[in-house]
Amino acid sequence: MSSGPYFATDPISLTLAADHAFAQDLDSPDIVWQLDLEPDQPLSLQTSLGLQAQSFRIFPFVGRNKHFYQNLNEFLTSPRIDSLSGNYAKLNLSPDPDTQVTFEFWAREPYAMSGRFTLRNTGTENADLSARVAGLLVPLNGGQGMAITKLDYKTYLRGQSGELTVALVMDGMPKPVISPNQALEVNKLLMPGEEFSTLWRCSLAFSAARSQERTLKPFPANWEAEIARVEVANQARTLEIETPLHDWNLVFKAVQDQANLLVRQPEDPTQAPTFFDKRNTHTLVGKSLGLNGWSADSGETSVMEIRQFVRALLPAQVGTAVELVRGVLKSSLSKTTPPFPQLAALVWDVHTYHQQPQFLAECLPLVAEQTQRWFSPQHDRDQDALPEWPNPDHARLADLPAFNVWQEDSLPSRISTTESLGLA
Repeated sequence: MSSGPYFATDPISLTLAADHAFAQDLDSPDIVWQLDLEPDQPLSLQTSLGLQAQSFRIFPFVGRNKHFYQNLNEFLTSPRIDSLSGNYAKLNLSPDPDTQVTFEFWAREPYAMSGRFTLRNTGTENADLSARVAGLLVPLNGGQGMAITKLDYKTYLRGQSGELTVALVMDGMPKPVISPNQALEVNKLLMPGEEFSTLWRCSLAFSAARSQERTLKPFPANWEAEIARVEVANQARTLEIETPLHDWNLVFKAVQDQANLLVRQPEDPTQAPTFFDKRNTHTLVGKSLGLNGWSADSGETSVMEIRQFVRALLPAQVGTAVELVRGVLKSSLSKTTPPFPQLAALVWDVHTYHQQPQFLAECLPLVAEQTQRWFSPQHDRDQDALPEWPNPDHARLADLPAFNVWQEDSLPSRISTTESLGLA
């Protein structure tokens, strides 16, 4: 699997979100960000704040001798993504022949996005290099866009939309910028070959008190060490896949990165992990706090969906997959009548990599019980020894064009009479 560099034209996911396997503060919004690398637009991070705003964008700008570069097609080089995972991205680019810039974005917590500028003077003359971060909030009715605010002699940007308070802060003593967007700026005179770095953070909270607390939160003391731990953790959970096709290598990596972001470790270590249905820029704020229930009802998780998710984790995260299956065995899902073929296949998928007889012994009673339920006469309406799906929700085939639950006579196949030919 290619470890980079990547480019905007590659089939990669530029969605960034906090990894809940390491998240500590759960009483917070769960914000998902989209990195925008459109050539005719400024580099930006954008989100709807979980439908709490019409839009919110963060723009990191760089300047040399008071001249700021805007759209990416004005830069000397296109963005090169040197490192990318589900919660971290590192970009390199040069706005002109004498300046090199590194942008880093890290979704450290569900309620915050952190970043770092690193600017280097590669020219032969002294230069005044500037790092500027701007915020553009289009709030819902009754909200307030980003405005320059002071707190304990600290200058930052603050806005509000819906129930959320947004705060954008920069390390050091940034100066406020009013036009064209509200922004914060740090600049430094650099000699040839010199560089400087500065940090910024955008945090969100449901209350003014919590927003103030997060605004004053200190920046990481050692950014490189923190990022190194993130990269080691991501490498440990990723299976490297090499194919002759570069694009497919990137697709396999993206699938694993997204699967990692859906795993949710429980607060109680005795409980099995669960996972989220989805996390994207349009998921309602607080949606992540209502964890996925193990249910076979329509709209909830099915065994088929659990199996698809587990297969995205295997074989890199065998332990997590085992605990997820154990959660299914202990849940209310096992009390209903999930599709026996998918349940048995799920157990066997995990056992293929786990190879522990004790795990099969734990699963055998439930699999045996489901087998008997599956082959009961009530699931074999035509009495040909091949059971039909007892419920369209179990099959999860209702959206296929070959089936129509509302007009069964109009198409050749009916879910209620479809059999599993693999059991013949």
